[in-house]
Amino acid sequence: MAQTKPIKLVECAFGDVAKITRCLGYCKKHKCYLTKKNIENMNCLKKGCFHFVKLENQYWNELEKKQNEKNKRKENRRNVLNGN
Repeated sequence: MAQTKPIKLVECAFGDVAKITRCLGYCKKHKCYLTKKNIENMNCLKKGCFHFVKLENQYWNELEKKQNEKNKRKENRRNVLNGN
């Protein structure tokens, strides 16, 4: 039989429990892990909270890629409107 890794569950904000793979960050103030939904509800990114620590996750790479694409589209629109 193949050995399977045990699933590590962690305590998240608001008393939730989630798999560690679903957690995107950690809050030093509340001493809990945060899922995407927790981060949105607590507005960690919008506030620029210094207690928030990003965990290594593919989500952050995808978010950065989307932001870069958005900035490129804005730049292209500006160039077209300015006649450059």
